[in-house]
Amino acid sequence: MKGEFYPHRGSAVLTRSDSRPLILSLLTLANQLLFYGVNLVLARSLAPREFDSYCVVISTVLLLSTVATLGLEKYALRCLPMYRERGDLARVRGFRRFAFRAVITASFLCIAAYGAGAAMAVWVVEDPAFALLYLILFLPAIALALLYVELATADGAILAAVAAYRVLLPVFFLVSILVVARIGPPLSLRPVLIAYGASWTVVLVLLWILARRRWRADDDVAPPVVEGLAWIRSAVPFLLGSLLMTALAQSGVIVLGLVATSDAVVGAYAVSAQIGTLIVLLATSTNRLYLPVISTLMERGAREELLRIRRTRARLIGSIAAAYALVIVLFGRSILRMFGPGFEDSYAALLWITGGAITSTLFAVGPSFLLYAGRGAVVLRWSAVALIVNIALCATLGARLGPLGAAIAYATSMGGLFVVLRFAALARLELVFERDKLKKEHE
Repeated sequence: MKGEFYPHRGSAVLTRSDSRPLILSLLTLANQLLFYGVNLVLARSLAPREFDSYCVVISTVLLLSTVATLGLEKYALRCLPMYRERGDLARVRGFRRFAFRAVITASFLCIAAYGAGAAMAVWVVEDPAFALLYLILFLPAIALALLYVELATADGAILAAVAAYRVLLPVFFLVSILVVARIGPPLSLRPVLIAYGASWTVVLVLLWILARRRWRADDDVAPPVVEGLAWIRSAVPFLLGSLLMTALAQSGVIVLGLVATSDAVVGAYAVSAQIGTLIVLLATSTNRLYLPVISTLMERGAREELLRIRRTRARLIGSIAAAYALVIVLFGRSILRMFGPGFEDSYAALLWITGGAITSTLFAVGPSFLLYAGRGAVVLRWSAVALIVNIALCATLGARLGPLGAAIAYATSMGGLFVVLRFAALARLELVFERDKLKKEHE
């Protein structure tokens, strides 16, 4: 039964003529253009302090959503292709059921933890117990949507899942705030946060419908087998790695919110970060295509195919990254100017952020490969070092240089981390397949 089920759900081989990487790149571009529209509307409609608060609240809730998924959504891209390759549909069904229940439980625990410590968030917004609470109440929907994106991806429905997540989410959000701005009083923070949470809820419903249609064929094949504790233990490195990466990406906004000397500093950095890290979202989207395939090929021990995929990805991402860097250098000031007066001053920060983001994008598969190969400790150790360096540099340089200081901290820590993990992944790849070769020779 090996390999019987996976190919009909999503090919385990990426051919040179495969158009999915290009389509995913276009969906990512559409996502960024739509969120640029969202941020343009919000930057011009909200007061500077409210826009800064919006950036901090979104960063905080996204960090909590990473905790609430428990790493199970990332682990799904590893274990579900592996189970399908083995023909083990019982564990495929069991993992889906367990992941849903675990994420729901963790989401409500996060809400309870926030409710207990809401007083600690006084620095975020005036009246924080209400402003943050409005969005945190949507945390179960956000966390489940993130889970269902990866479950659908692991099951071969990557284009539909990414379209809902990358395109429909910002479309619903943008339409919602435009409608609120038109029919109601002047736009304020609370209805914006409610609109953001409601948009995630709609996307979750669409992803659930998509997933159920894909899973219907599996329902009568085998009763589900649940290995909850084993899956949680296996997912912990993915959770910690994802949490550290999210903290590394979002800590600039949060730390600047603590040390900034003016209301406009956080908003200027957040806008520069969104523009400069567009390329990171490209890597995230295309990795959803590559990682299930990598998991399957690792199960098969297909070394040459893995190396071919690495070269194919390097050519695709490298060419896009070069073009993106050129656009930022030539048109970065004009893009920043669109957000209003004062944003153009963060052009130097944009260049630093773009450099760090391109470096991490080129080597983005390294951390996942190390996690798949059982070397999660390497990823966690170096990610923790990078986070500490980022916070220290951001607190020091951010207080003196504002957005530029936070950007230097991001580029130094993020770029350095992915370079180190790239070399660690290459060394592990050779070691794994050399060991497999020796085993086959002795059989």
